[in-house]
Amino acid sequence: MIRKYLFKTFIVSLAFFFIGACSSNTESKEVSIDGEIIGQWVEKQYTNTTFILYKKDGKVYGKTSYPNGQEAIDELTEEKSSNGIVFSYKEKGAYNGEYYILFDNGELGFFNKENKQFTSGKVIE
Repeated sequence: MIRKYLFKTFIVSLAFFFIGACSSNTESKEVSIDGEIIGQWVEKQYTNTTFILYKKDGKVYGKTSYPNGQEAIDELTEEKSSNGIVFSYKEKGAYNGEYYILFDNGELGFFNKENKQFTSGKVIE
């Protein structure tokens, strides 16, 4: 009985999330960040989120804003590479090993733990 209820609740919640993701305009949302903004991007292929990289007190953070109004802020590490600047989650194993690369052209690449780029973010200016 509880299992059936949880499954139905999950499906309804998921439906609301996708409906919200389709109807939101993440590009025009004003952002308030307490720190130095490195850049902000919108990713529309998978999550329809706005992603902001910023620095505060010598640390780097990533803020993800979802269409339903929820936000997540994670501390990241920053490392230069031949491809650009790599931003990884400080908490090892977070988000299934995903990480980001800020390329020289300003594009933000989203990568999985197999080092494959699965999407990219469009720069918001």
